[in-house]
Amino acid sequence: MRKCWNEEGTVLRIACVLAAHEIGDSLADVVVFPEGVDGREIKKARIDHDRAAIVGAVADNGGCRAVLLHQMRNQVDYMKVGTDGRTRGTGRLPSLPVYEFGDTCIGVLICMDIQNGALFQAVIRKLKESAAAVKLLCIPGDMTRDWFSDDVLPPHYSGVSVALCNNTETHVIRCKSFIADPAGRKVVVQREAEPIHAEVSNSR
Repeated sequence: MRKCWNEEGTVLRIACVLAAHEIGDSLADVVVFPEGVDGREIKKARIDHDRAAIVGAVADNGGCRAVLLHQMRNQVDYMKVGTDGRTRGTGRLPSLPVYEFGDTCIGVLICMDIQNGALFQAVIRKLKESAAAVKLLCIPGDMTRDWFSDDVLPPHYSGVSVALCNNTETHVIRCKSFIADPAGRKVVVQREAEPIHAEVSNSR
């Protein structure tokens, strides 16, 4: 991982994109795709940005599978729990989808799974308890505008940076992709369907 440093500590570079070519020449440490991304886009991103952690959620036999590719393997393989108009959920809690390496800890929750109290609390607890300098929750989403409508995230996200990459193909009025810092402030919000990039650190 090509993380940079400043007087406040580790800085993690994050990109939220819809397709691999949108990453461009960015030295992203973490790339987040939306729910429903074509698996070929994830493979392209892995080839061109082999040191980055690549996160997304791909269709799988009527359901949706979370992917966090790093060091040539999927580190948080889990099937979406909730059922909605797009996918059929398993209804079963997965092994904890949290991956820790070096000074970074990443959790992954697919879209509406953030509403599953037991799973959400377990992932957030694991992130907050981690000794890693940077704690990041990645949300591959396919959400309407009713989700995350405020400029500041709810208090239960406090202490954890959040990167939500939202699908653009399902909803006419959709939640815009965003990246938020550990204080819950959205540091960058998508305007239309463009890729977004930001740096987050362990400072609050």
